[in-house]
Amino acid sequence: MMPRHLQMGFIGRFLVLAVYAIAMSIGLPTMSRAQSPANVKEAMALLKAKTAKLGAPGIKGEDAVAGK
Repeated sequence: MMPRHLQMGFIGRFLVLAVYAIAMSIGLPTMSRAQSPANVKEAMALLKAKTAKLGAPGIKGEDAVAGK
């Protein structure tokens, strides 16, 4: 059995549930919004154009590391 000061009464449980419900009603809709397919295609085309502009990946070994 828990000590009396650690037991939550009806009001405490209600407040915890209310805070949780409010937080979820604010947080979930903003986390679950997907972009429209047109926006995704446009963003991917832009990303591919920028990466093509950079060229192929490679290591040149010209940068100084640890003073060497």
